[in-house]
Amino acid sequence: GTAMAGGDYTAISGTLTFTPGVTSQTFAITIADDGLDEYDETITLTLSNADNATIGGVNSATLTILDDDPSPSLSINDVSVVEGNSGSVNTVFSVTLSAASSKPITVEYGTADGSATAPTDYTAIPTTTLTFAPGVTTQLLTVSVQGDTLDEPDETFWINLANAVNASIGDAQGQGTIIDDDGQPSVRFSRADYVIGEVAGSANITITLSNSYFLTATVDYATGGGTATAGGDYTAISGTLTFTPGVTSQTFAVAIADDGMDE
Repeated sequence: GTAMAGGDYTAISGTLTFTPGVTSQTFAITIADDGLDEYDETITLTLSNADNATIGGVNSATLTILDDDPSPSLSINDVSVVEGNSGSVNTVFSVTLSAASSKPITVEYGTADGSATAPTDYTAIPTTTLTFAPGVTTQLLTVSVQGDTLDEPDETFWINLANAVNASIGDAQGQGTIIDDDGQPSVRFSRADYVIGEVAGSANITITLSNSYFLTATVDYATGGGTATAGGDYTAISGTLTFTPGVTSQTFAVAIADDGMDE
């Protein structure tokens, strides 16, 4: 049969004795309660070597062991990974069965955007079938996360499980968290010194951010100090520069006076 001696039942053999006038005898087979979800299994029973009797037309019988164990449950964990500044890094999820099964188990999986978006933040996986061979309880799923230098909030994406065969689904959704490792950008002048002739009329001053930022950044600027005189050599100004998300450069102009004086 399909049942295994030593695992599903205890193998036995022996001799039945019918004393004169007795027409029925019984023997017992010990069945193992293994807790394993499996198909119904069979044991073949046979008669042989009859003495003072003949074996009738039915010299074998089949005993069927009905499985009473529930199907295992599938779950997937949550994973966090630091994105890095370039290239990619793998996020590895574990899909786990609550118990081993003697049946092959399949389940569909695929990614979905949360606050993270594919393909900019991670590489999407279309709906795919994952297979557990009998006895296997864990499978790994890998999602590639893209590195960048953009300071932004931590972002999330999902792996969803669906349409399991020979198993139920306990936890159908794994969350992937992409941990941002980029600090706030620094603001600076594009150069340390600006040299401009009086005849030019104005000097364009460029201010830069060290990297893109997901929020609007602002910085105040003002002229003052130095050997030039405000109102005579240049027009004093002050103001605020605004860097909208993604913008890394802004410019303001300082008016220069062409006074005709050798100085």
